[in-house]
Amino acid sequence: MVAKVIGSIAVLTACSGFGFYCAGEMTRRLKQLRELSEAILLLKGDIRYLRSSLPEAFAAAAARTGAFAEFFRSVARQLGGFCTASVEEAFSIASKGCLKDTALTKQDISMLVKLGGMLGKMDADMQLNALEWYLEQLEGLTDTLDRENKKRALLSKSLGILAGIFLLVILL
Repeated sequence: MVAKVIGSIAVLTACSGFGFYCAGEMTRRLKQLRELSEAILLLKGDIRYLRSSLPEAFAAAAARTGAFAEFFRSVARQLGGFCTASVEEAFSIASKGCLKDTALTKQDISMLVKLGGMLGKMDADMQLNALEWYLEQLEGLTDTLDRENKKRALLSKSLGILAGIFLLVILL
């Protein structure tokens, strides 16, 4: 009897925990997208006002950002050392190596790599326009996620708890 109670608590806790974990990941993704937006604003400022080259701008952004510092540092290293043929390739390599542990989805990362492709083929004004385009895309995405996250987080938590209760009913 004690084993059944302990097992029931474990099942309910595990299912509920998974629901809360999924809700937390949604919130984490939104937070990281906002941090990325701030980092892109820093990058845009360096290119616009300091007229920094891309490697310099990425290195400066790496020094002033948190979650994406390693990504920007990697891009700056590759561009500064002429290790890659294009900015898009540098973004692609850096995203595979540095963005694995983030909450960003594949679509978020592919949009970031697309930005890299746009940055490498343009002069400073066109690069600023590309960064502005990306910031608009990020703003639209974060607005949509902000509206949907409240509903989805509640749904995720509720489904986790209900799945635990369902499993308890089936197992008992």
